[in-house]
Amino acid sequence: MKQYGGRRYQHGMTLIELMIAMLIGIFLLGGLIRIFTNSRHAYNLQQAVGQVQENGRFALDFLGNDLRMADFWECRANNFDILGLPPVNPINGTADLGVTGTDDIGVNNADSITVAWTLGTWTPNNLTCMNAGAVWVRYTVGVSSSGNGTSLFRQTNTDAQPIELIEGVNNMQILYGEDTDPPTNRDYSPNYYVPYGLVQNMSNVVSIRVSLLLSSLSNVATQPVGYVYQGVTVSDPGDFKLYRVFTTTIALRNRIP
Repeated sequence: MKQYGGRRYQHGMTLIELMIAMLIGIFLLGGLIRIFTNSRHAYNLQQAVGQVQENGRFALDFLGNDLRMADFWECRANNFDILGLPPVNPINGTADLGVTGTDDIGVNNADSITVAWTLGTWTPNNLTCMNAGAVWVRYTVGVSSSGNGTSLFRQTNTDAQPIELIEGVNNMQILYGEDTDPPTNRDYSPNYYVPYGLVQNMSNVVSIRVSLLLSSLSNVATQPVGYVYQGVTVSDPGDFKLYRVFTTTIALRNRIP
């Protein structure tokens, strides 16, 4: 029988081997963390894009539904007084007034618009906006109740306070399409679009162009995201939110035969 004279010992890992193993583990862990971070950022970015698009569609739907009802007065021939509203044209807008302390404006020099119509029969100069037969609706942009940016607000003659509809609406600009053709040759197509203050005759307005600037509710971009709004290019908005512009043109069907 062969015998071995020496003993064999099992040796552990050396310090260098431990350091190499730790270094490899750190690299692997760093890669996993980076993959997780990138996936999380991509998810947040996708969620923000979807949220902005959804908010924009909802905002335009709300505005479109109400603006299409504007100026419905049964057999009205001329303007008239509505108790509860100033004795002006049934489409009443304010443009670029800034913050004046009234409830008829929005922040960021955003426009506001008030439209009115009736739900039933009435007698001119004997119609009140405080009953069920008449409706007026006002849209403004104001500070969000959450304190996170601004929102689109809607108020009717039955609401004590404006109701916050959609967060992330930073600005709303409204242009009025005026048909200046003579009554005998009117085609009910706007000759131009101008802000409310430049409208020559509100009775000639046949369409309204609404442009909304929306942003995400949180900073999800890795760098400032610029945008172009109303012909003005903003390269650095001062945050890392996503911005998108939504524009639609709404025909006032009650003014078009």
